[in-house]
Amino acid sequence: MEASDFFTLSEEIFNRDSNSQASLRTVVNCAYYAMYHTCLEFADHHNLPKNKKSRGVHSDLINRFTTHKSKKFKNIGDMLKRSKYARVQADYVLSKELDKKTAESVIAIYTKILREIQQIDSKN
Repeated sequence: MEASDFFTLSEEIFNRDSNSQASLRTVVNCAYYAMYHTCLEFADHHNLPKNKKSRGVHSDLINRFTTHKSKKFKNIGDMLKRSKYARVQADYVLSKELDKKTAESVIAIYTKILREIQQIDSKN
């Protein structure tokens, strides 16, 4: 399985049913995990340092990017952090309605992160 498989599923669900809460929440979840696994693979490949004081795997991954000297890496970390927040809301805050715009935003962020990673890799 590839990280992009999560994103493909996210798009399929969004295109099939972007009106139900269950679908929108699943879209955000899948798009976020596509992002997470893509960024994790990239961080490991580029030997981004891990935090010695673990706050959890998601926060640690975000920190690996946001503490990097490169603005592009920091930008990836910021986008991942925003998407993590949306995923937490989608997964755990069922009392608050998730809007279609949030799902669209997380999908767009994944595409931006992928583009940033490809640009960085093309320069190496």
